[in-house]
Amino acid sequence: ISLFNNKKLGFILLYSHILSAFLVAYFFRFWKKEKTEISFKENNFNEKSLPIKLSNFGELLGDSIKSSIFNLLSIGGFVVLFSVILSILKSTEIIQICSYILSIFNIPLDISFSFLTGIIELTNGVNLASSLCETYYLSSILLTSFLLGFGGFSVLLKVYSIISKENISIKPYIIGKFLHGLFSVIFTYIFL
Repeated sequence: ISLFNNKKLGFILLYSHILSAFLVAYFFRFWKKEKTEISFKENNFNEKSLPIKLSNFGELLGDSIKSSIFNLLSIGGFVVLFSVILSILKSTEIIQICSYILSIFNIPLDISFSFLTGIIELTNGVNLASSLCETYYLSSILLTSFLLGFGGFSVLLKVYSIISKENISIKPYIIGKFLHGLFSVIFTYIFL
């Protein structure tokens, strides 16, 4: 609602993304599950895997709070890192050059600049895209919807940094986020 200063557009974006999430989940129900073997040896278990007792509840609560704070700092670090990368790309005019290259395909420079910015860092790209609403009404809304669904490389790397410790592939997540972006554009266009 605050991006476009329009309550109706805010709800259109909300409903588009809810429906897109359900549609991506529907398609991913067929995604093959990777079989992994887990060996249960005595050395796999330690004191932390035992049931919670009142005597170690405080320790577990403290560890959980420390972990949450670490994750929040990590996410904030990614935002700062990608904002710096984006500033470097803007000051060296790499994004502007890429925008000119996209203009060969009849994409307006402002739209391509917003798209490239959003693909790198979501917040800056969405703010730029929504600011173009007066000039490019439909394109601005659809681009914002795609960027909110896809999330950008900043969001993808944040997720990857969290799941990299586990035996989980990032590939389905990237495919799902791309599909979410595409579906949200389609639903947003239909609802407009």
